[in-house]
Amino acid sequence: MNELVPQDWNAPYWEEKTHGLMWNQVKDGVKRDQAKTDARWVEQESAYRYGVGAHVQYGAAFTTWNEALEKKLALEWNEDRTGKSFEGVREAVHAGWDAKKLGYVQDLSRRVLDNTDFRRVLYTAHFSQLVAMSLKPKEELGAEAHPVDQFFRFEAGEGEVVIDGLKSAVREGVAVLVPANSRHNVTNTGAGHLKFYTVYSPPNHRDGVVHHTRADAEADHERFDGATTEHGPG
Repeated sequence: MNELVPQDWNAPYWEEKTHGLMWNQVKDGVKRDQAKTDARWVEQESAYRYGVGAHVQYGAAFTTWNEALEKKLALEWNEDRTGKSFEGVREAVHAGWDAKKLGYVQDLSRRVLDNTDFRRVLYTAHFSQLVAMSLKPKEELGAEAHPVDQFFRFEAGEGEVVIDGLKSAVREGVAVLVPANSRHNVTNTGAGHLKFYTVYSPPNHRDGVVHHTRADAEADHERFDGATTEHGPG
């Protein structure tokens, strides 16, 4: 236990100083978003904090709040120290969990180079979405237009990008930003796979979707349904 941990804090076995530091960083925001009154905040602060710490500890294994996670947190909740049952603070713990977002911190270049699927959604936030793509020789993305801007960054291969009829060659290291409402397409002109990633703002596809081939993508009439990577339904 360290000086950052209040006496009524439920401290399971995984409590570490880093969790206390994280709580100090997000506490004001959680209080602003969740506390209905000062009295309620004082009563529930340890539960909000437990949720934030749990996301630091288990967020990589549980990308969304679900039944398995809830059972685990209920078992580790120290009712004796807090005087409150887990069921009594469940809502506040869940709110604390949702307050801590892990984001996407990975070797993106490696993920893109290893990808052989036509489309693989890597991460979906509320206002943007990261997608890895791979086109076979002579394959194209398909002409389309979006009401918002779209960003591309090419990691391997050779290709051609067309934006409202203007053609540009692309290769490793080239970035392209397509203005909103511009009709655009990407074609693989090389002998190997053309590998790249794109950022949609806002999200355009269902979170976690994988289309192994372009035919799979065309057959699947999916669209973004509002569920994000870290805060999906449930």
